[in-house]
Amino acid sequence: ERKEDFFIHLKKLWESDDRKVVASSLPIYTISDDLLESILKRNHIPENSAEIIREFYTEYREAAEKLLREYHVTLVIPELSREQFERSPLNLSLAEIFFETDVPYTYEEYALHLEQTKEFSQQHGNMKLELDDTPAFRNISYAIIGNRLVIVSKNKFPTIHLVIHHKRMVKAF
Repeated sequence: ERKEDFFIHLKKLWESDDRKVVASSLPIYTISDDLLESILKRNHIPENSAEIIREFYTEYREAAEKLLREYHVTLVIPELSREQFERSPLNLSLAEIFFETDVPYTYEEYALHLEQTKEFSQQHGNMKLELDDTPAFRNISYAIIGNRLVIVSKNKFPTIHLVIHHKRMVKAF
């Protein structure tokens, strides 16, 4: 019920501070338009929902590129083998918009998006990419923003975001 407030708060967070993001899937802002459209089509996402995802993608990509002009981002993402992926497939990362439907990748789509994420990182000097071939979480992501807050997100519906401001908790992360 407060997702609009959260999204406004989240957009403001993309305006400052270095950060480290440990993600359970690949960030949507690194995907190509063509691949995003292909995934939406293959998953039979209704046009009104697809438009919400497209708008989120556009805004998030612009915010990420703006942030990366001045600040550093360390992004830790899963790099899965086909066998790992087939045991526990990944979905398009849509937790920030509280999307209620999983939008799964095929392994080929995941592998292509992973390559696009690597390219995005190479094109943005302030981004450091770390690949994790044994991720601890499949459904939990967290972002450490400066030394002032942490956002812990449960990515499957129902989506939950915990915004932690407590100095000791932030330091613990």
